[in-house]
Amino acid sequence: MDILKLNCLKVFEIIEHVDFNDKNFMKFIGIITNVENVKTIQLFFIKLNEFYEEYENKEKKLKFPKVDFSIKNIKKIFSYFTILYYPDIMNLDPNSITAKNLKSRGAIMRIHFLVVMNYIKNNEEIDNEKLLSRIKDFLFSFQDYDTRFEEWKNMDRECLIYNLTQSWCELDKDISYSEKENSKELHDITKEHIDIEKKKIIEKILLLDKDDGEDKFKNYFKIIEEKEAYELKQEEFIENLSIELERNMKKSFWDLMKQDLNKEPPVFISFINNLKELKHTIVACVIKNKLEVRNELDKVIDIELIEQMLKYKAYIYKDLVNVIRCINSYLWEFQAPSEDEKTKKYEDKLNKMIEKGEDIVEVLIYFMAYTMEKFENILLIKYQILKN
Repeated sequence: MDILKLNCLKVFEIIEHVDFNDKNFMKFIGIITNVENVKTIQLFFIKLNEFYEEYENKEKKLKFPKVDFSIKNIKKIFSYFTILYYPDIMNLDPNSITAKNLKSRGAIMRIHFLVVMNYIKNNEEIDNEKLLSRIKDFLFSFQDYDTRFEEWKNMDRECLIYNLTQSWCELDKDISYSEKENSKELHDITKEHIDIEKKKIIEKILLLDKDDGEDKFKNYFKIIEEKEAYELKQEEFIENLSIELERNMKKSFWDLMKQDLNKEPPVFISFINNLKELKHTIVACVIKNKLEVRNELDKVIDIELIEQMLKYKAYIYKDLVNVIRCINSYLWEFQAPSEDEKTKKYEDKLNKMIEKGEDIVEVLIYFMAYTMEKFENILLIKYQILKN
């Protein structure tokens, strides 16, 4: 405990040197990128980790989220302060939903972090239960922030890919212009240079997204091309672009979750958090008998049991399928009749996957990706009806 307190005091010293009032970004960067500072903070989190893991093993009663205390994650914690005080540096629109979600999750994380720090600093006698409870709150809040941070990062990447595609299209126009305006010799030289730049753009896109970058480039190119070919109004163009961005974002989100679940050992925090959110959304969709629905969902969807199943790969296929069937039954009950055909196609495909005994991770991701969006839409319609 003495070592933990000593490390805590060192972290306090670092934080106290950060003065946000003067808006001196370079000074701020100097403090948070200092190798010794980062290592000191990392060591503090490692000691926290050792403390609660030791207690958990002894008591076998507290379950904690597992957080990787890598340098990357330490920097993510600092990223909150950059977003809060220097949004322009982070290329983040402070009025966007993404920014607001990120800031709200970051504010909660910061509060829990300071609660842990102050408890260690100000108490001579540490109550293990109290400290562990505070650590747990901080770790869960960090995971929420981490999820939102990845969403923002994916959005930023999508915007970069679109902007690069737009630059590629501009270069393509330059070739056509050169062919009309210049001699063949000058045109050939210009084309050679432009082709090199276009190739570099494609390489940058593939660096940003090696798996789907090429397809995204083609889709964004098609949207830009259609705008010019069919002289689409700005509103139509923006709508087409928004649909494509949203589709790419959702695919990236679920692909990342699938990768996490397939890791050794599995990283299931994002899936579990989304399953909890799905339960809350279903209950929120209910107008009457909320308690009855909540109780039924609690019986069928035992979050702690599912977490242990995924953690130790000790799941019973049938039990997880029962969870899916239960949630699908509520989807059929709450959705508008106009959605029935889409849901039937989804359920037919899902049933084929289950009958073939496909990998449960594939089944769960396909199920979550469809139902999360559907229940969110049902809830949105409910609120619109109540508002009107």
